[in-house]
Amino acid sequence: MAQGSPGRAHIARCDGDRDREKPARTAPAKKAPKRKRGRPKKGEAVPAKEPRRLELQVNMTLAAMLADLPTACAVGTKRNAKGHKN
Repeated sequence: MAQGSPGRAHIARCDGDRDREKPARTAPAKKAPKRKRGRPKKGEAVPAKEPRRLELQVNMTLAAMLADLPTACAVGTKRNAKGHKN
């Protein structure tokens, strides 16, 4: 093919590192106090688990669901099928 023909048009972009989205910094999660192992004693109150996002979405409107979703990048690297970083 001749030089400049549309069949071989290609843009080389080697500066991709500069434009990559970086994961958003998050504050360290607060650790819950450790519980004793085993069944709770009679009369001992067990703290209720926080409801998950899907459980909360049952009673939400679509606009509220979309507003609740995170918009920042949360993962820094890709992972393969076994969960390891490449």
